[in-house]
Amino acid sequence: MTRRLPTSDPGRKRVLDKALAKNTSLPPAEKPLTPATEARLALFQPLFKAAMLARGAALSGQAGATAPEDASFVLGKMHISHFIQGFDNGIKRGTFVREHRAMYQLPVGSDALPRLITEAEVTEWAGNLHDGDLLRIADGGAPMSNPTIAEVDLATADFIAKSGAQSGKVTAYDNAQHAVELMRPEADAIIKKIYDESETFYNEEEPASMRRKCRLMGIVYVSDIKITFHLSVKDSVTHIGIPEPQAELVETGAIKTLSATGTGDVQSTLSAEEATFEFTHPDYVTLQTTVVLTDGVLEYTVEVEMVHV
Repeated sequence: MTRRLPTSDPGRKRVLDKALAKNTSLPPAEKPLTPATEARLALFQPLFKAAMLARGAALSGQAGATAPEDASFVLGKMHISHFIQGFDNGIKRGTFVREHRAMYQLPVGSDALPRLITEAEVTEWAGNLHDGDLLRIADGGAPMSNPTIAEVDLATADFIAKSGAQSGKVTAYDNAQHAVELMRPEADAIIKKIYDESETFYNEEEPASMRRKCRLMGIVYVSDIKITFHLSVKDSVTHIGIPEPQAELVETGAIKTLSATGTGDVQSTLSAEEATFEFTHPDYVTLQTTVVLTDGVLEYTVEVEMVHV
């Protein structure tokens, strides 16, 4: 049976949290950590915890801004397309002048719609239609309807505003993620101290007793015996499986993308009293659940429901 250092941020946080809580609860003579490591842990753990919480909040904010921005993008693109098609239909009826297409930066000899795939293209053509219609009306052209240029302006302005908000959320998450990344070297150094000092402190006890006490300090042990976890992730409202959520076994850092129906099996050689799973999906609030492990039991069913953002 061997120990395993955490490789994920939730795994790092788990060790730091458990070690601080357990070491603090013990009388001075029974503390496995040296005073220097205890002080280092007490200073760092709240900072790492705060950084993780900030990153989670930023990710939630980013996810919450993405759906409205996507819907607004589709609506803005639709208004631009319908405006141009309506103008072209007016040309065929003789209501509008074909040469006026040039005022919108559209080719005069073609009825082809411009490419409207990226956010930059939609923003560019929103400006072209707005400026072009001012020129066309000033040149004596009849106003457009269904949609009017005012309706196009309103739809595209809404998209541009939501795009800016979503971009700000993305930047906030990137900054929060970077802050956590910068803290990983110190987290790993402290965790190695926790592992080394705990095992040294209890090294005169029987191996099973030593591992039991070290687990209370957050140390993870693995063996050759495989445990299988049958996972199922559903929407909390519809109770239907969520497509392709990610499941991380926090203690080992193992990550698996589940199926289109939100199900899948995870196997592990984890040797512990409990297993913690963290479930993530771009459209849902991150969820953690803990499974209590029983000696001799090699299969567990884990069913959770996630809340839509």
